[in-house]
Amino acid sequence: MQKLFTKMKKVSRYLKPAIGGAVVGVIAIFLPEVLGLGYGWLQLIFYQRMALFPVWILIVLVIAKIVATSFTIGSGGSGGVFAPGMVIGGFLGAAIFGIFFQFFPSVDVVDLTIVGMISFFGSVSKAPISVIIMGTEMTGGYSLFFPLMLTTLVAYFVCGEKYSIYSKQVANREMSPAHAAEYEKPVLDEVNILSAVNRDYPHVSPETNLQEAVSKIRETKTKSVVVEKDRKLIGLLSIDDIDLNSDLTATKAWQAVNPNPPKVDTTANAHQVFDILSRSTVGKVIVVDSENKVVGTVGLVEIADAYNREIRKIKMYKGQQN
Repeated sequence: MQKLFTKMKKVSRYLKPAIGGAVVGVIAIFLPEVLGLGYGWLQLIFYQRMALFPVWILIVLVIAKIVATSFTIGSGGSGGVFAPGMVIGGFLGAAIFGIFFQFFPSVDVVDLTIVGMISFFGSVSKAPISVIIMGTEMTGGYSLFFPLMLTTLVAYFVCGEKYSIYSKQVANREMSPAHAAEYEKPVLDEVNILSAVNRDYPHVSPETNLQEAVSKIRETKTKSVVVEKDRKLIGLLSIDDIDLNSDLTATKAWQAVNPNPPKVDTTANAHQVFDILSRSTVGKVIVVDSENKVVGTVGLVEIADAYNREIRKIKMYKGQQN
């Protein structure tokens, strides 16, 4: 619609929104649900008033609301896209409920309506992660987290990456003015790993039995502990490598340890460690000095913290320069 109205060179820019409004008005004569935000109609669905919404009406409303929103925004009229996107998705979810309810009586119309809202808007806005989080907030829990993830992912790829409901949306984070400072130089390359290392890491000695080691892992809420002797690295003991059904008291940590865990020396930068973490399933990298003594461990959380600190430094410096 934007392209269509842009091609109307001979039509006054003041008249174009009037044309869009006239089209919406004609649609509203037959389908008043297309007017306004539309949240009230969704509220009726949430109140289980499905008798007011036959399946064919819901499908027609999905198409009509898309057309009405397209003419409003495409003609240059003032109006948002968030509310229409949510309402269109909600109508679509309710229509799917009406079609499949007879086959799956246990399905809840409210759940399907919310899933429809989130998956639809997540795909057309090209912001699936943010919208999934918003859906989790809407439901006040994680009961719909997997359905929201699955449907939004499918909708995102069906919609494609070429078009977004936000016509001025930049192609990627790098092109955003808000994040330009992050890409002026390879930030993580400038961060020495010592500024990100966690020195208060969980560790055990080689002679510790597995029962104590497992308790240490659970106590620290991690997946693994460093095995060291006199600060010298022996290896990494992961909960995934331990048979919890065996006699844990009869086995020592050195017998189950991974002797070649991911590790770097103190000269490494955060980018190198991030690259190792992205290819590793362990979740942490051990930092050692020139004598193979453990300095600490680094995970994605520590990398993210170091990255954010560096970005704040850059922004602060730029602010002082300006």
